[in-house]
Amino acid sequence: EVLIPLPDRRLVLRTPRGLEVFSGDHLILATGARELFLPFPGWTLPGVFGLGGLQAHLKGGLDLAGRRVAVAGSGPLLLAVTRLLLRRGAEVVGPFEQAPRNRVVRFAFHTLTREGGLGDLLRHRRAALRLRCGAWCLEALGTEHIEGVRIHTRTGVVRERVDALACAFGFVPETRLGRLLGAETRHGAILVDDTQKTTLDGIFAAGEVTGIAGKNAARWEGRAAGAAAAGAKLTASCARRLLRGRQFGRRLAGAHRLRAELRNLANPDTIICRCEGIRLRDLAPEWSPREARILGRLGMGPCQGRVCGPILAFLRGASDGSQPRAPLSPMTGAEWAALDDILSSEGDSRS
Repeated sequence: EVLIPLPDRRLVLRTPRGLEVFSGDHLILATGARELFLPFPGWTLPGVFGLGGLQAHLKGGLDLAGRRVAVAGSGPLLLAVTRLLLRRGAEVVGPFEQAPRNRVVRFAFHTLTREGGLGDLLRHRRAALRLRCGAWCLEALGTEHIEGVRIHTRTGVVRERVDALACAFGFVPETRLGRLLGAETRHGAILVDDTQKTTLDGIFAAGEVTGIAGKNAARWEGRAAGAAAAGAKLTASCARRLLRGRQFGRRLAGAHRLRAELRNLANPDTIICRCEGIRLRDLAPEWSPREARILGRLGMGPCQGRVCGPILAFLRGASDGSQPRAPLSPMTGAEWAALDDILSSEGDSRS
């Protein structure tokens, strides 16, 4: 795990053996993305999962057979999680996709006819047939554990009894390391050229850190970045694949663009920052992301703003203007002492 970037393309890593300093002539950033959660009343109740989080728990052995599980949010992961739940014997409520049906159908048709998506469609056909568009979760109901959900649909608000809820609204590129290194961003992703080179010499980026476009695009971006870092010429075939991947990413973003109504789900008592227990009423409407951090402690907890930073940016209708700080994950006092010893032994005057 990368904790701190140092000058001259060096990184402080947390490894099973302790802290180590890695250096290289070139770096390829492939830090991926994290789920975007949008707060609504009850979203912090036990039994409410992110889509990716529930998917990981199911693959790790979580047994929800016979349980009623609501699936809501936005993006293709809705279908993947629904399919997995059905295969594991759960009773699925939904899935509910916030995007309107016409955009989702148009995107699915393009994926099927232009992107070779027939295999994906066949794998997810049971889930796709259940998909309800223009619908989203208004509230998770319960006291000690989720007991039900209220869902906005095109025909009105419905209430369903559930044992669990999986909900997330797409992904946010994990750009903190790149920004700490000094790489420029555009539209919330690390900016790269046609060879996946960032705005920094010797540093490349590949995958969802450069924009959400799926596994196929990430694979070809990784090949391009590796070739460029090794000094090899990009093949015409790879260049075409990169272009297709970027076009697919733009279509994906357009199809699942988040509707403005989602900004109004939280009420004054709704928790925005889970780490610090900060509610919407605790944040002055005029505060910038930096002011929310300094004056309201938003993003000062263990996640360091990875969850609540994008939430605040979406609620305010602005980009996340906060600047990440090292370390990227909390460090113990013993680790700080070990780092000081490592840097001192290297004669690093900047330690």
